[in-house]
Amino acid sequence: MNSYIITKSITPKIKNEDYIESFKNEKLGIKGFIVGDGIGSHFKPSEGSEFCVKTLKSYIENCSAIEELNLTHFYTKVYNDLKNEFTDNEKDNLEIDKTQSYGTTLICVIELEEKFIISYLGNGSIWHIRGNFYDFSPQRYLPWNAINVLNPHTVEENGKEALYKFIALECTENQLKPSILEISKDNELYGDIILASTDGLFSNDHNPIAKDREGNLWISGDKKIELLLSTLKKSLQDNSIEEVNINANIDEYLNQITENKLIDDDTSFGIIIPSKSTTITQE
Repeated sequence: MNSYIITKSITPKIKNEDYIESFKNEKLGIKGFIVGDGIGSHFKPSEGSEFCVKTLKSYIENCSAIEELNLTHFYTKVYNDLKNEFTDNEKDNLEIDKTQSYGTTLICVIELEEKFIISYLGNGSIWHIRGNFYDFSPQRYLPWNAINVLNPHTVEENGKEALYKFIALECTENQLKPSILEISKDNELYGDIILASTDGLFSNDHNPIAKDREGNLWISGDKKIELLLSTLKKSLQDNSIEEVNINANIDEYLNQITENKLIDDDTSFGIIIPSKSTTITQE
């Protein structure tokens, strides 16, 4: 597979509680990325997100057969490892609520030859973008073939979203079971792009919905997503499409949303751009 994987993470805060890493398993011919969003109200959230991302990455990279690529099982193993690592380290007898300690969401995107396998706990976004998403009029600000497929594991509490699925130092079995998606790749026509993020970039449970005076519903389109799609469009339509150019364009995008104060939380995302999505722009 010839594809680009781009990962980025920024924060307007003193400490970034997100964590993201890419991975590759050459034996299985797979690659991808994992991103975790440490839950800010928890005890040591940044340690939790980093540990869980790195541990899941290790299980995937050391997997020796496709048949053993069981993400539900891996998430449980990550949880058990988190308990073993940090429960023993709390030797100063801190009185912590284990259900509210080291908590993190966790999204994993795996690219195979014919499909993507995606698992997630919590919220954030997972965008399935057709490789010809740029082929719209300028007035079509958000192309209809760029769709967020992450249905967040949140409920409404006191007017705000509250997670009911995430990894923490103490969890129930149901709380750990991820949602798993499989997306068949369009290797014949336009190709596919996968973008996954923490909720600092986008999440359905953060998206404003309002009614006008006539009672019509209006669902907000997010400015950060519009700008990111425009950046990807620019990257894919450059005469020389290289990973370094895409990286530079996305870094420029990050500077733009930071300067315009469009972010107020840790913001991390990964993008997989298979070669089909880049070659189609040159045909």
